Amino acid sequence: MTLLQVGLSLFLITSCSLQAKIIIMSNLVQEFDAKPGDLIKGVIKIRNEGPGITEVELLVEDLLYNYEGQFFYENTHPRSIKSFLTVPKFITLEPGQVGTVPFEIQVPDDESMKGTYWGIITIQEEPEKVRAESRGFNLVVQYSLQVILNFGGGKAEIEWIRAQVKDGVVMLDVENTGTLIVQPMAWMEVEGGGRFKGGKRRLYPGCSLRFNIPADEVPTGHHGVTAYMDGGGVWWKREYSLEF
Repeated sequence: MTLLQVGLSLFLITSCSLQAKIIIMSNLVQEFDAKPGDLIKGVIKIRNEGPGITEVELLVEDLLYNYEGQFFYENTHPRSIKSFLTVPKFITLEPGQVGTVPFEIQVPDDESMKGTYWGIITIQEEPEKVRAESRGFNLVVQYSLQVILNFGGGKAEIEWIRAQVKDGVVMLDVENTGTLIVQPMAWMEVEGGGRFKGGKRRLYPGCSLRFNIPADEVPTGHHGVTAYMDGGGVWWKREYSLEF
């Protein structure tokens, strides 16, 4: 499966209603410190906003993504927690009911585990029921809750892939080649053009992202650019020569 956004993903199958029947009341990113052999427990709170009884399906999946905007949910990777993250497969909710769904992570007793491991719990109204009730276009709302384990001994490393300018925006493509998750803030200094800030985004080991930095105010022409990734206490920089 390839998606453009993690968090809330909308899949058009067959209904005319565009209103979400379920709302996730918990944080869509749940992060834990972990040690080999730990038993970690968490909960997900789900509210039924619909007028009738709703069946909710929960699936444990992997998550990988790249700077081209592709998200992959079915490719097991060395840092996946899919095999030891458990959650009930279904929950039934009455109208207006808030259900509490427990999940558990039985961490392997493996002393070699260092840095960040992760997976996602996909939550959606049971698709077969939606199809059975369909009379037109049905919209299934799907949430992706990220579950992150951080072990000691990990380290993030940023590898610069490329930089380019398009329509007044500097696009910085980077990959985390380390073993620890990082959430860097992208910014840059342009020779003769000032300082510009981009966004702050979560970057897992083995994944890559594109950071967009608006730079409309930079004069037309060739400029030296020093790009930075500020990980909060650790940072990386790279110098480029770009045509604006």
